[in-house]
Amino acid sequence: MPAAAGCIAGGRHYFHINSNGDCEPCAFVHYSNVNIKECSVLDALQSPLFMAYKRNQPFSNNMLRPCPVLDNPGAISKMVAETGAYSTEMQHPESANELYDKTIGAAKAWKVKADELFDRDKFIAKHVKDENMYNFEKSDDEREFQEFEKTEA
Repeated sequence: MPAAAGCIAGGRHYFHINSNGDCEPCAFVHYSNVNIKECSVLDALQSPLFMAYKRNQPFSNNMLRPCPVLDNPGAISKMVAETGAYSTEMQHPESANELYDKTIGAAKAWKVKADELFDRDKFIAKHVKDENMYNFEKSDDEREFQEFEKTEA
């Protein structure tokens, strides 16, 4: 959502604790490396996975493609591999690379349309009241992941 200036998860504005106590960056991102039963909320927010989220946000300069799972699956693949996060999916656990394989086709197709629709200048004029409000632009060289590249664990 453009008005949110990118992904709000990973502790930026919220995170999710599942019924087992696993601290997940988002209710739709079923990976974790900490459990609230074993650490404080502050410790969870400073865990390797959450810190990787913070370092990598925004996951795209196009605010119509904010998600590291559905829009930029290379991001979740790399963050999970680098932090040693585990699947918290209770019914059908899957690796981040298995999830990548399921989402990459849709992500590439959406990128074409989203890039056509997103107008950076209008976004800035409408949503960025303070230039320091959110640093939403990163060059490809600054990103720690390639949006359509899987990282082997």
